[in-house]
Amino acid sequence: MHKIIFSVIAALMLVTPLFAQEIEESSSTASAAPAEISKTELVLKLEIAPSGQLDLKKAITGLLYNIEYPSEQQASEAGFNATAELYYYPVKFLGLGFGVKQQFDRKIENFGEIAITNFYVSVKPKLTLPADWGIDYVYGLFQGGYGLFIHDYKLSSLPTYDLIPTKTEGGLYYAAGIGCEFNNFVFELLFCVNESTIKANGIVESTGEQTAGSLDAKYTTTNINIGYKFNL
Repeated sequence: MHKIIFSVIAALMLVTPLFAQEIEESSSTASAAPAEISKTELVLKLEIAPSGQLDLKKAITGLLYNIEYPSEQQASEAGFNATAELYYYPVKFLGLGFGVKQQFDRKIENFGEIAITNFYVSVKPKLTLPADWGIDYVYGLFQGGYGLFIHDYKLSSLPTYDLIPTKTEGGLYYAAGIGCEFNNFVFELLFCVNESTIKANGIVESTGEQTAGSLDAKYTTTNINIGYKFNL
């Protein structure tokens, strides 16, 4: 996780000077800027995650067994999110903001349904393109915050598939991606990660066994986003 965060910070430090240089050059080029960037903007988006994966570490144990799962659990259906973001531009090429993302119920193999509400801050370095390219802007996205899990994971023990009582604790949310803007419509590709801890929380009804231990879970998706930007 730390390597990913450091990589995101390093990438932001590298691209920001390029965006600043581009803004300076565009001021002297008539065809560069299709429109003035608004100081404040609200972006509403629908996000589609065709695939999703749950990566697991550690184990939950009982008196007679050690419950282990394959390190990767796949989502059995596509995921859908609704997102709202508010940005302020202290300079023309850099947006700073915060957002809320609601992931609706999605089934994960052996783990039941997952639903998450993410609260995060976002950084958006923006690059203006020449008018004859047909696209107003391209930009990067770097997000970081906290994910609140709406449901507890419902684990099924293997191979008996007994239901294991657990408690799910939320954790870090972070994401990085790219996007483009055309006539206030936005199109994005975003790689997202939600971390959580799944703790044993009671007795397996079918066997009467007391469970113990925990699983470290990392839920990853690649999202295709479509939205609309409102200038405020």
